[in-house]
Amino acid sequence: MFRNYLTVAVRNLVRHKGYSLINIAGLAIGMACCILILLFVQDELSYDRYHENADRIYRLVDEIHMAGKTIHAALTSGPMGPALLNDYPEVLRTVRFLPPWKQNRLVSYGDRHSYEERFFFADATVFEVFTFPLIKGDPKTALTEPYSVVITEVMAQKYFGDDDPMGKILTVEWGNELDFKITGILQNIPDHSHFRFDFLASFVTLKDGDVMGESVLKDWIKHMYYTYLLLPKDYPPAALEQQLPNFMKKYAGAQMESAGMRIEPRLQPLARIHLHSHLEYEIAQNSDMAYLYVFSTIAFFILLIACINFMNLATARSARRAKEVGIRKVVGAHRLQLIKQ
Repeated sequence: MFRNYLTVAVRNLVRHKGYSLINIAGLAIGMACCILILLFVQDELSYDRYHENADRIYRLVDEIHMAGKTIHAALTSGPMGPALLNDYPEVLRTVRFLPPWKQNRLVSYGDRHSYEERFFFADATVFEVFTFPLIKGDPKTALTEPYSVVITEVMAQKYFGDDDPMGKILTVEWGNELDFKITGILQNIPDHSHFRFDFLASFVTLKDGDVMGESVLKDWIKHMYYTYLLLPKDYPPAALEQQLPNFMKKYAGAQMESAGMRIEPRLQPLARIHLHSHLEYEIAQNSDMAYLYVFSTIAFFILLIACINFMNLATARSARRAKEVGIRKVVGAHRLQLIKQ
């Protein structure tokens, strides 16, 4: 029976080539456009979810009140993360990032020189909080020593080709020339990450006066860093947020008063940053959930129009199939069989 249905279908397609092309191509293109848009939407929704602890990672952000203005900043001060880790046992790990702030750094190895825009500093705990797998090197020690750096696969290929980069020295221009020892090779950062880097240098390097100096890292008012926290499983972040005003008063009360400002920290879930965060000084440009609603609506209407067009064309030619349907009924075809056909 199925073979007969197939034979009749093929004959009708061949006999009415123009109609078949318009009808099938219209539906196929509509479905293809819908699928492509939905794949884009799915990719946008998957940002940062590849981290094993994605549902337990929160970014610390600050609401700064000063001179009658309110600034919603994605930045924090240097000592905030370590102090939280010391005072609150529910904070399992903290990690700070210092981005290049749009200043390209000249990186050199031998006769190879290139200005790099994604040279970050990070705490040694970065591999305990985030899932950034190392191809080579020990994640527990890779960023514990000053002037150590891990690089991505693409940077390893760029500067060293087929040679092993481990233990080699990269020279980075930072006012003066600084030498960084390569202690690890990272897998390339996935595209669906709310920020990406090519070089990750040890945060303890910043304590050196030639780089930044320890006094800057201890300043509770100077906001230069992105701080992330790892909380216990199923721990409500609101419970920690309620304690943050007293925390800030304890450590930065006098400094905030002298500066005429008030800082109110907040916790932001990692998985919501890409689509829902539009703070000042974001670590990278984010998207917007409104775009996904728009694209999803467009996909729905494209598919709807394609289906309506297909049904209209099929209905318009249904009279030509009436003879076939009549003959099938005469020879004993049941209604269900006709519907299946």
